[in-house]
Amino acid sequence: MPALPEVAGAGRHSRVDVERINRLYQWLERLELRPTDDLVRALHGRLDGFIDGYRFPDLLAALNRMLNRPPAGYRVFTTNRFRTLAPPAGDHAPDERFVYRKRRLEKRPETEHD
Repeated sequence: MPALPEVAGAGRHSRVDVERINRLYQWLERLELRPTDDLVRALHGRLDGFIDGYRFPDLLAALNRMLNRPPAGYRVFTTNRFRTLAPPAGDHAPDERFVYRKRRLEKRPETEHD
């Protein structure tokens, strides 16, 4: 089971540690992804309970990198719709909710070039 290091920036603090984001991003790069209408919820569902030390703010930071370098053959489309998620299981603040912009993962059309 992959694990993210515990650091002072993890969790509810405003600073999210770069090492955690890099590890999470490297792990996300190895995932086999498929098109989805809600990339954030799909990734959260795969990571929550699977990666020790995972926190939702880590995913948002890693997702920003994915927006700049989407997986090969895909594109990430950011919508103007917002969604909410409960924090990961076992989180210290079970009543807290996270609001995020919905993002779709779509197959890149063959006619579209970088």
